[in-house]
Amino acid sequence: MTLSPSSHRLLRLRDRFSSVSSWWLTLVFMLAVPAAAADEVYELRFAVGTTDYDFYAQYVDRVAEATDGRVQLKMYNKDSLGTSEDLWIMIQDGSLDMMENSGDEIAGIHPVQQICQIPFFVGDPTTATALLYAMYDEGLMPDWTAENGLETLCFTTTDMQRMASAKKDISSADAFNGMIWRCMADAGIQLLNKLGATVTTVAPPDVYMSLEKGVIDGSVSSPSAMVAFAYQEVCSYLLMDGLWCGVNGIVVSAPVWETLPEDVQEQLHTVFREIADDYLEYNLEAEQNGIKTMEEAGVELIWADDSLLDAANEFVDEYARTYIENMNNLGYDGQAIYDFAEAFIGNLNG
Repeated sequence: MTLSPSSHRLLRLRDRFSSVSSWWLTLVFMLAVPAAAADEVYELRFAVGTTDYDFYAQYVDRVAEATDGRVQLKMYNKDSLGTSEDLWIMIQDGSLDMMENSGDEIAGIHPVQQICQIPFFVGDPTTATALLYAMYDEGLMPDWTAENGLETLCFTTTDMQRMASAKKDISSADAFNGMIWRCMADAGIQLLNKLGATVTTVAPPDVYMSLEKGVIDGSVSSPSAMVAFAYQEVCSYLLMDGLWCGVNGIVVSAPVWETLPEDVQEQLHTVFREIADDYLEYNLEAEQNGIKTMEEAGVELIWADDSLLDAANEFVDEYARTYIENMNNLGYDGQAIYDFAEAFIGNLNG
């Protein structure tokens, strides 16, 4: 049968329609798959310590907004989840998604950041925070990366660490001899040992009872944390000389991080850097409020006398050398780290 010219035109139109329809359906399908993925909501279990819980709780909605609703934070108080060792295991194996990685968790695990805990080295929280980012960007902090099962979103620092004593005036060097102190930072442990004190580790929620019952005589912490755990009710003296900054970081479990789309990862980095800036301002204010609360509760504010300052300065020189040696023994270039930090702080301070 011979087709008429009009039939040929109809067949060509049909074939063209079929081809266009097939291409269109393929395009719709291809677009539909990413759209479904983009709409997926990721609920991240976020553990934060008692001191900072309320601060981060106010940013849950901001994180959701910054990620177009794709990340929902479910917050937990990490002080009720277990020991520091438990938390470390949970964040590495992905049974906990995110955590404020603070003093208890990083002691002995992230040694490089302890440069911020050399007494009187960084000077203030603003300088310490800038130094941490610089060292991280320079590749000097591998323990805060996927090599150690972590993705770091931001760094934060506490207000300056200080010493609170239950009953004894600690303004002189000889006052520490025979005392029992709670301290988590390596620098503080060594300084207190040099002054003749014994040092033990006590979980934050247990410090109050330990001070009240005389199990320990004093504790090293930041004023804001001291007030959060009611030190003002069981301490009589607060040494005002700032020692160092505690180092915190918001970290995500590497196995969890790998499941997030790249655009969500970028959004989380951006929003938590902004939150970290807010945290610095918040913390400086919290420091002053903490000191004020301690003083109003009857805690006496005291300053180190010459004997304590001399002992502290002598220790700083020793600890800097020890820090470099320890980094070298752990496989780092301790001198390079120290030189970088010293030069950075010098340039920052003009």
